[in-house]
Amino acid sequence: MIKFYIRTIAAFLVGISLFSCERGELLNAEADIIEVVLPTGMKAGKPIITNDKVRIPNMTTNQADSLEFVEQLKSLTLKFELTPGATISDEGIQKDFNQPQQYTVTSEDGEWQKTYDIIFYVPIFEQYEFDFTYFEPALPPSKPFYIFYEVDTQTGVKQYVWDSGNIGFAMTAGTQPADAYPTTTTLNGKTGTGAKLVTRSTGYLGSKFRMPIAAGNLFLGYFNINDATSKPLEATQFGVPTIMDNPKEITLWCKYQAGTEYKDKKGNILNIVDYPEIYAVLYEPEKDENGNPIKLNGTNIRTASNIISLAVMNEEHVKQIRVNDIENDDYKYISIPFEQKGEFDVQKQKQGLYYITIVFSSSAKGNLFEGAVGSTLCIDEVTFVK
Repeated sequence: MIKFYIRTIAAFLVGISLFSCERGELLNAEADIIEVVLPTGMKAGKPIITNDKVRIPNMTTNQADSLEFVEQLKSLTLKFELTPGATISDEGIQKDFNQPQQYTVTSEDGEWQKTYDIIFYVPIFEQYEFDFTYFEPALPPSKPFYIFYEVDTQTGVKQYVWDSGNIGFAMTAGTQPADAYPTTTTLNGKTGTGAKLVTRSTGYLGSKFRMPIAAGNLFLGYFNINDATSKPLEATQFGVPTIMDNPKEITLWCKYQAGTEYKDKKGNILNIVDYPEIYAVLYEPEKDENGNPIKLNGTNIRTASNIISLAVMNEEHVKQIRVNDIENDDYKYISIPFEQKGEFDVQKQKQGLYYITIVFSSSAKGNLFEGAVGSTLCIDEVTFVK
């Protein structure tokens, strides 16, 4: 589905380009942010630019610097590098970036616009409990799916540390509401709200291109839509920097109901009962040639040699959480122990050199486009036990 969409757009843009060469008079139709220029000396990491968001990590490592950073965000002016000829709204205007701010890019020809949500977030993470209380609709409104986030208890700043594959499903969702997306929220949590992950059909085009399902998923990290077609397993960038203690186990309340027909990516019905996936990984990222951390992704998240500890749900956990009525049956309590894979260095921990992720999926083989439409995993009150 995503491949079809992007190829169609690409073909259209190529046609425009050729026509422009012949006529020599058409203006650029692109409306993209290429780079965000931050003030010199600002303690922030490289901006992560995706389809309609720019996320900028706060790289402060102590409370004093963090509070100073928050003050700096209250009256911040950003500069942008755009596609040729494009313009951007509110350029040169001070804004309070302690909350997400929107900018609209207009193409040179004036025919196309794209709205970006620009977010500063705190990646140095020391949080042990998650109850999925905080969520909001994605922006722009044409993509109404929910985004989960956390709130820093000291500064009150939103931490956009959760992501999902919802933005990929949006390519095929049309006008469907947020509750029809694979990753959504439920008012029927263990206490209050919870997260609800559902394996969805991607419709006719999805089945045609052997991507017939989209499993509900939620993880600490981010999903890079730009890699979703060419390198789909690498699109899931797992983990956020953490100074948390070496975790001993994960505990959570959850329940699971499998869909009725398990199919492979070709649409063949298999004699398999669908099952969920829950795992967590603490690791020390390797560095690229510029010294930037390399996140684990879908190709190596459970096999990389730089994993410090790993927790994976087993068959017994799956049996425990299966229910007959996902809406009305009770949540089940499970505990998943961590297995030590490498040495935990307290000094590296204090420097925020380790990354942590926890991953949930409504179909364990959803990344291979296998599973049962309707499979549902509800989760709440997740705790890392140190």
